[in-house]
Amino acid sequence: MKFWQTHGGIDWRESEEFLDFSSNMNPVGPPEELVQLIIEACLKKVYKYYPNPNYEELKSVISDFEKVESLNYVYVFNGASEALQTVFTYLKPETTILIKPSYVDYWRLAYTFSKNVIELSLIVENSKFKLPFEKLISVIRSFNKPLVILCNPNNPTGTLIKREIIQEIVMEISRRNGYLIIDESFMNFIENSQSFIKYINDNLVIVKSYTKFFSIPGLRFGICISTLHLQDYLTPWRVNSIVDYALSKYLRLGKVEEFKSRTINFVKNEVSWMLSEFRRLGIRCFNSYTNFFIIKYFEKNLYNELLKRKIKIRNASSIPGLGEGYYRISIRDHEDNVKLIHTLEDILERPGG
Repeated sequence: MKFWQTHGGIDWRESEEFLDFSSNMNPVGPPEELVQLIIEACLKKVYKYYPNPNYEELKSVISDFEKVESLNYVYVFNGASEALQTVFTYLKPETTILIKPSYVDYWRLAYTFSKNVIELSLIVENSKFKLPFEKLISVIRSFNKPLVILCNPNNPTGTLIKREIIQEIVMEISRRNGYLIIDESFMNFIENSQSFIKYINDNLVIVKSYTKFFSIPGLRFGICISTLHLQDYLTPWRVNSIVDYALSKYLRLGKVEEFKSRTINFVKNEVSWMLSEFRRLGIRCFNSYTNFFIIKYFEKNLYNELLKRKIKIRNASSIPGLGEGYYRISIRDHEDNVKLIHTLEDILERPGG
């Protein structure tokens, strides 16, 4: 079995060299108030001290922000990937059901911890990906205590599963004494949120990265909302002092909703414009609810051609369920997006719009 280890993004050493469309961070962020608090944390030298091992203040503000029923359900981590790893370590699922294409790390975890890994595929219908709901329910009914992982909205396709569909899946999972993990890392980009956090129960685990929405991948922060007793499976000092300081204070400022509204409006308008431009260039693309979308083009290797021009997109050929000719495009500010379109016009020898 091959483990998919490739991800989008560049490190800080390459930041001056490449225009990066491969990393699906918030094109609006990070919020200026959060940046100032990060600077303040450094000036106060909070990095000289260990973070509070129990993270009481951070968990409290997260609980309020996410409207979680109990503070005891909130766990904080050094990114969503660590949260997922901890949940898998706790559950040790015999059977894991995956829906492809989706986040590559689910495959690493499933094939590390599970004896049976069942892979289903999203359905392609009218330029969008769709959950194979009936097939998923049928497979769930075939196993005792299965674990299902759904990314909602899905990375890399931008597919959104409505709350009523999730509810039916949760009920079926509960009948089989199984578990559903929902990765809601991109839910804050959605105008009409389909979050399931307030419906948390013993068969449902929510994992969420704050890295994406607040555009702070280098600082790493993620949460898990769960009734599972994960305490004995937690490593100490998972979240560094700078994040603990800055995020605890930022979420108390009451500025998130304005930042969220600004993000949603920009993403909705810019993605719509980008999709129309890609289609004008003769590139097949798939509709998305998020700040990224999938394209399909076989005539030229767009990844290599763009890389020659110091632009990086996500080569999606390594993502389970996709293959050669698939790419993920994550939007940036409008000026950068226009530059990408003009560069593609040059590569494809198309006239400008």
